[in-house]
Amino acid sequence: MVVRRWVAFESLQTTVFWYLTISTRDWYSMRTIEIYDTTLRDGSQGEGVNFSLEDKLSIAKRLDEAGVNFIEGGYPLSNPKDSQFFSRAANLELKNAQLCAFGMTRRRGMEAHLDPGMKALLQAGTPVVTIVGKTSCFHVETVLGVSLEENLDMIRDTVAYLTSEAREVFYDAEHFFDGWKLDSHYSLETLRAAVQGGATRLILCDTNGGTLPTEVATIVAEVTHTLATPLGIHCHNDCDVAVANTLSAISAGCIQAQGTINGIGERCGNADIISIAANLALKIPETMVLAKAHGESGEPWCLPKRTVNLEASHTSQNYHDLCMKPRICHIVLVSHMLGRVLLLIRAECMFTQLPSRPSRMSILLQNWWVILVGCS
Repeated sequence: MVVRRWVAFESLQTTVFWYLTISTRDWYSMRTIEIYDTTLRDGSQGEGVNFSLEDKLSIAKRLDEAGVNFIEGGYPLSNPKDSQFFSRAANLELKNAQLCAFGMTRRRGMEAHLDPGMKALLQAGTPVVTIVGKTSCFHVETVLGVSLEENLDMIRDTVAYLTSEAREVFYDAEHFFDGWKLDSHYSLETLRAAVQGGATRLILCDTNGGTLPTEVATIVAEVTHTLATPLGIHCHNDCDVAVANTLSAISAGCIQAQGTINGIGERCGNADIISIAANLALKIPETMVLAKAHGESGEPWCLPKRTVNLEASHTSQNYHDLCMKPRICHIVLVSHMLGRVLLLIRAECMFTQLPSRPSRMSILLQNWWVILVGCS
C-alpha cells in the first residue's frame, strides 16, 4: 500500500509542489524532526532587516500555517517591540506552533525570581522559554567573569525557576562546539545543569559558525550517547556550512533543527530553515518535517523555498522536454513576478507544447507562485 500526497512549499516569492509516493511502512518508521524558527529574533539581527510589529505578527501566522513547531518571537527584555509582540501574539490563535520567548540565565549574585529578565520572560506568557547560557569555560571566565561553578548554578537555577512557573524550557548551549574543544567535560556539565533544572531540549549551538560537518557529527554523537535529553542544533553560517552542519547533527541524533527563513541573521547569517526542511523531506527518507502544515484552504503544504538564480528564460529546450517525460520529478522554481510569463513565452519560442492536463496546468498557471513539476 502506498500514500500519495501533494506537499507544497510557499513563500513570498515561490511555491514548490511535490508529489510524494511513500510506502506506509516507511511513513510510520520516520523520525519526526522539530522545526524551530528564530527568524523573528536571530533573523531580525541581519543587516538591513527591520521588522515592524505587524510584520512579526504576519510572519508568525504564516510560519504556523507552514507547520513550524516552534516560533521564537524575540527577547522581551530587549525592546518594547518584542514585548508588544508577545502581548499581541496571544490573540493569533496559532494551530500548530508554540511561541517561545528568548532570554538569558539569571544575573550573577541574584536569585532567579528577582531577576528582571525572568520577570519579562514570564510576562511574555509563552508556553516555551528558551534560555541561552555559557557553555565554554573560556567565555564563562572572560565574558561573564564568574567562576565555573557559579555559571552552573546560574543555568540550573534559571531553568528550575522557569520550570516551577509551568514553562517548558529549552536550553541553548552557547558556543557549545568551541567549548567542547576546549573542555568537553565542562561543556557536558553545563548541559547536565540544565537537565537538573528541568530542561526538555538541549540545543547545541555553533555560535561562531566555524565548526565543520564532520566535527559536528562526531561531537553530537558523543553527547547523544552520554545524555538522554533530546538534542537540538543551532548553527550560524560564518563558514557557509550551517545547513550542512544542521543536517549532520540531525543524522547524528538531534531531533530539533533551528534556523531562519532564507538564513538571514547577524554576521553571515543562520542556517536556512527552508533548505533544511526541504533536504530533510526529500533527501533523508527516514525523517519527517512539518507534518501539520496547512494553507488557508486547508490543503497540506510545507515551508517556503527561497528563489534560486534560475529564471525560466534561461531554460533549455531539453529541459522543457524533460519536464514532460513520465515518472520524472524535476522541479523548476519560477519567480513570482516574472517567471510564469517567461516560461510560457520561452516554450512558445521553442515550439514546445506544455502539458494540457488540468491537474498540471492548474499548478503551472496559478495566480500565486508558480512551479512546474515534471512528475506523473
